[in-house]
Amino acid sequence: MNAQGSQQQDRSEQLDEAQVACGKHIVFFDGVCGLCNKLVQFIIANDREDLFLFAPLQSEFAASTLTPRGIDPAKLDAIWVIADYGQPGERLLSKSDGVVFTIGKLKRWLQPLATIFGFQPKWLRDFQYLMIASIRYRIAGKRDQCMLPSAENKRKFINH
Repeated sequence: MNAQGSQQQDRSEQLDEAQVACGKHIVFFDGVCGLCNKLVQFIIANDREDLFLFAPLQSEFAASTLTPRGIDPAKLDAIWVIADYGQPGERLLSKSDGVVFTIGKLKRWLQPLATIFGFQPKWLRDFQYLMIASIRYRIAGKRDQCMLPSAENKRKFINH
């Protein structure tokens, strides 16, 4: 296959990923962070309505999706959530806003946590988020590569 054919195939694969993601909430996370990977597994286990998809910040999909929105995915200091991806009401959320939004969409017993955290001032929530983010590798380690999803969860990951 020539270079042009390869580029067209790459574009069509990305288009397919974007089409699959349309209307979902996409969580962009540090793929080598042990804590971030545990958070992703927690979300998967508690995603009662199959609302979330995931992409490592180190992925091509993150670069092609976040960069046009003014986000440098190479900066691994924040989780990013695109709520209602590809829809007119699409929103870009980061740090504590992304976490509060995500928790609020999970199983009912977790929703009061989102309400409690949501009542805190944003500056306080983001301060708490950044404190944890600054020590996340010490808390849960750092992997050599992005996690590979299990066969049953592979459909929830974009660009794997």
